[in-house]
Amino acid sequence: MPIPEAFIEEMKLLWQNYDLPGSFASFFDSLDQPQVRGIRANGLKIDPQKLSEHLADIILAYDQAKQSPRMVPWNDDGFYIQTDAAAGRLPAYHAGLFYIQEPSAMLPAKVLAAKPGEKILDLCAAPGGKTARIAADLAGQGLLWANEISADRARALLRNIELMGCKNCIISQETPERLADMLSGFFDRILVDAPCSGSGMFRRDNQAAASWEKFGVEHCTLLQQDILTAADKMLRPGGWLVYSTCSFSVAEDEAMISKFMLDHPEYILVEIQGPGLSPGIKYDGDEQLAGTARIWPHVADDDGHFCALLQKCDQAEFELTDYDTGRSINSETRAATEHWLKWSEKILSQKGQEEMKLLMEEWQPRLHNNHLQLLPPETPAFAGLKMVKTGFYLGHFKISGRPDDRTRKNTGPNKSKNKLIFEPAHAWFTSMHADDFAYTLKLAANDEILLRYLRGETIAVDTEDISVQAQKQPQSGDHIVICLEDYPLGYAKMQQGTLKNMYPAAWRLRT
Repeated sequence: MPIPEAFIEEMKLLWQNYDLPGSFASFFDSLDQPQVRGIRANGLKIDPQKLSEHLADIILAYDQAKQSPRMVPWNDDGFYIQTDAAAGRLPAYHAGLFYIQEPSAMLPAKVLAAKPGEKILDLCAAPGGKTARIAADLAGQGLLWANEISADRARALLRNIELMGCKNCIISQETPERLADMLSGFFDRILVDAPCSGSGMFRRDNQAAASWEKFGVEHCTLLQQDILTAADKMLRPGGWLVYSTCSFSVAEDEAMISKFMLDHPEYILVEIQGPGLSPGIKYDGDEQLAGTARIWPHVADDDGHFCALLQKCDQAEFELTDYDTGRSINSETRAATEHWLKWSEKILSQKGQEEMKLLMEEWQPRLHNNHLQLLPPETPAFAGLKMVKTGFYLGHFKISGRPDDRTRKNTGPNKSKNKLIFEPAHAWFTSMHADDFAYTLKLAANDEILLRYLRGETIAVDTEDISVQAQKQPQSGDHIVICLEDYPLGYAKMQQGTLKNMYPAAWRLRT
């Protein structure tokens, strides 16, 4: 892999001017080493220990007996995996039990340390690994707002968030400046995993060097400054800000933090410590910058990363904004919600019905273009913003005999004499537990029926194999939730002894 000469000279100057770990030669040699790969347990569904037992065949170990899985040192739910492991084809991946993520990229969300009930912004969120970790830390309580300016990357973010089963996440596709205009001082914690020159990915991504030469550090620093300025506007006094990059360049890392704190003296830098982490560079002789953290490939055998943790003081000047989180529910939305509740009685177990009713007492239904969603508590008004996801997506309504036009204005249950049909969202199933449903087919990871389901095939099934938590046995037309053990993968419809596969086409395994 050719390394840009300008980058080599920049790094040589770092070793000449600062006291850095190891030698420049060892650093340079590390860029030619094979990449490492990792996965992170999805805390919304499974604990790390259970995942390591579930995936012992692909998780690296410290010993040949595989008694001690090799965990990512700076993260409490991450594991190193075999470089040739086809992790994305595993049933456990399709069940949302883990997220495939570079180990170094696991650091920022861990440092952010979100707490249940808080309002969190992931400002540059795609593809969603950090968002998913934040969601696990929130444990379904509070509000998680993920933003991604790129349409293609926002779609990837949406898929990953739905796969992980995040109920309380909303997604926007906006510029940071536009969000800042509408959400002044709203968030308790903000993560800025900033767009950068990407030099930390040189050994992982063959295109990273070409991208570094094309865009350069200077272009990125201007963008990073603007993003941090917007983030500051949206953070409440006393709130926490994490800034991170996958760049080795001081200009994008310590110098960026130094300039931000000079422009915003109301912030203090909080030291980051942990195994595998190296102290930041004391740029311009500033000792406190050593409290930032770096991941060096020749020290940690991983991709390069930088991370800083800042707190905004309680006395910071702040213009209080009274956010409108209450919305009136019109008759169409109310009727649609009642229709859904009636429909769900056939799908959910008694436990599932009780949990959904409790959720709907606190979360507000929203019917938009026949799509029914539940907005998390404290969701602010977002009129005028480009939204990709506005809450917990339940599904959409359509009318029998008409094309499935999802852009049609709300029809509502009272708008037609034709039969109204509700089609549940795949995201609804992946956000729930097997015990929440009336009919489930629980399968082992190596079961051929499960693999056929993931390939989108129609499957035959013995009704005696279906777990029933309802007053009657499943009949034709009933929804059967297909599970990897106790973890829903999706659903199928009973049709005279066979199951019509409803697994989304875009998610299916390719042979």
